[in-house]
Parts: sequence; C-alpha cells; structure tokens
Amino acid sequence: LVKVSVGTKEKSMEHFRIKLYFIVKIMYFCEKFNITYMKYREIYTLAVFCFIISLFTSNIMAQPQSSRKSFGPTFITSPSFVNGIHHVTYDGNKVPSSSISIVGLSQFMGFQFSPYFMLGLGVSFDYWTKPKNAFVPIYLDLRFNFMDHNISPHMYLNLGYASQWSVDSKTYSAYGINSDRYVLHGAKSGLMFESGIGVKAHASYSNAIILTFTTKVLESAIKYNNGESTSGGTQAKYLANTYENNWYVFIGVKAGIVF
Repeated sequence: LVKVSVGTKEKSMEHFRIKLYFIVKIMYFCEKFNITYMKYREIYTLAVFCFIISLFTSNIMAQPQSSRKSFGPTFITSPSFVNGIHHVTYDGNKVPSSSISIVGLSQFMGFQFSPYFMLGLGVSFDYWTKPKNAFVPIYLDLRFNFMDHNISPHMYLNLGYASQWSVDSKTYSAYGINSDRYVLHGAKSGLMFESGIGVKAHASYSNAIILTFTTKVLESAIKYNNGESTSGGTQAKYLANTYENNWYVFIGVKAGIVF
C-alpha cells in the first residue's frame, strides 16, 4: 500500500512539473512576440482557467471513487464577477450596459440528495462598481452533477428576487464622455435568474471546488430625466425623475468552495 501511495504521489508531481514547464513556455512565447493581454484577453483567460483546473485535478484523480460525500447537508461559498452585455432602453433610446460590473459573494445552504442533485436556498451580496449600487438576492438554488466521479461537469440554476440594498446618489453619462444624456442603472429591485455550467472537483470527502461560467439576468429599471422639468436649470439633465423597467443581462465567472 505504501509503494502504491508513493508511486501515485510521484506521478502527480511529475504531471505538475510538465504542466508548469508548458505554462512557462507559453509565457515566454507571449513575451517574445509581444502578444499583449488586452488584445487576446479572452484566450488568455480561458487558458489560465483550464490550467488551474488541470493543476487542481492532477492531485485528486487518484482518490477512491467511494471517498466522496453523496448525501447530507451541504454549504457552498461562492465569489463571482460578471459584466453587463447587450443594452437597455429608455425613452426609445438604446444604452449599452457593458460598463456595468458586479462583484458578488453568495452562500448556498441546502441538502445533497444523491451524487447528482442538490437543492437549497441561496443569499448573495452583489456590489455594482458603476453605478455604486448594491443588491441582496434571495433565491432557490438547484445544482446538478452529471457524473458520479471525483471530477464532474456541474450546472446550477437560481431563481429568486434581488432586493435593493442601496442605490447610487448620482447619474452617469449614458454614452461616454461626449454624451449630454445622464442615467442611473439598476434603480429598482426585481426578479433574478442565474445559471452556470462548469466543473466540480472533489478535494476530500466533503470538500470540493466548483468553477463555472455564469449568466445572470436581473429585472430592474433605468432612471433618467424626461426633460419635462426645468427646475434644475442647466443641471436638470443630471436629475433623474423617470423610471423605465428593463432586463439587465450579465456574463462572467463564479467559483465555489463546498463544505
């Protein structure tokens, strides 16, 4: 038994050294040919994501298939980052939402019924970096493992309501620095839907790491000045007084620690 354990550990370390060698070679290649991160940031991010998964999984492949928790209370703590895509509308005008980023921290509290299914409630704190809004979504959280293995494709579905914790006190330019239109995004509470798909990798009997690509949809409103009030004089364009409901769409990444 000792010989098998030592041999497995040596193989894992050898795999680690090989992967590290290749990542160093890739970084050298990028520097030599002056490939910038900003120009190829999507490819670079995906490569790093896959490399992290491969490093983590190289040490857990040798675990016995029976050493995983498959029934009982489960908790998952998850940091996330998503960015707006598409656009929202107000008064017949389209406004891009790509400048809106959300940094979130969520907690799943539920029960694992089998190696393939978990159900629970979730609560999250979502901070919008621009505008400086904050929401607290509370939602039903369904999670699925597609395989009964140490490493498995993983998917989750969230449906709930995002309550507004705070809202920015000022409006922002709708179209950049040359715009004379000012709006406030995320001005109301509303329904929230989120879904993600990725991989779950067990590190011990009850602990695992989850990495997913995530899509979040939020019902909210954009607030703007309808031009009917001139009480603010030349500053009236900064004073939002009208709401228009919209659906905000975000994509990004989410990690999770299972315990």
